[in-house]
Amino acid sequence: MTSLDPRSDVVVGPGSCLEARGDVPTRIDGPTSSSKKSSASAWRIYRSLPGVLRRAFERVRFVRRLKRRVVGVRSEQVLRLVEHFEASGLPLWLAGGWGVDALAGRQTRWHHDLDLVVRIEDEESVAACLASLGFEPYAQFEVPEAGLSRSSVYRDTIGRHVDVHPVTIVGPGTESDLTPALGWDCFCWGSVAGRIVPCLSIDVQLALHRGYEPRGRDLQDLATLRSIAPSDPR
Repeated sequence: MTSLDPRSDVVVGPGSCLEARGDVPTRIDGPTSSSKKSSASAWRIYRSLPGVLRRAFERVRFVRRLKRRVVGVRSEQVLRLVEHFEASGLPLWLAGGWGVDALAGRQTRWHHDLDLVVRIEDEESVAACLASLGFEPYAQFEVPEAGLSRSSVYRDTIGRHVDVHPVTIVGPGTESDLTPALGWDCFCWGSVAGRIVPCLSIDVQLALHRGYEPRGRDLQDLATLRSIAPSDPR
């Protein structure tokens, strides 16, 4: 049996979600290699602008969309953050698009942010850990009808976003009135760039994609999840 308790050693066993299954498109939408140098130069200039001026630019929809296309979270940045959390003794689980790609075992699309699930009692320590990596509090959201109803967004000076979703973790057979609450069976192991990482399970990811009108990237994530989900034996 695979252990998902963050205090235990990683054990890769049946159902660990480490093997990519199915035929998943591997086209990654994002800046091409030929545009990376010019994009980096443009964003160095952008970062040098006064904060008031940057915020004024970000009110323009076109600028926000362009920024999402250029400023993304790459696999090496995901692993740096995971390793930093581990060194700090803070458990975390990848969610959102990177969580889906961890389940697939490969990157299937461009990611403009990184979603993390953390224990609710670690919120302050998580904020401090992100601050040490250059991420500062940016916004907070509470959407009661969402599966992960609370979200604290952190942003660095370049504009990369980390969305933190605090949850209460309950033991087997334990009921909780706290929302959101997840059991240990909601977690799984995946891989990013060949490194084992903790993430949400396929079933939980599928459940989190219900109840709202999916965007283009949500449809791509759903296609990936369905291609790797084990077939129903019935």
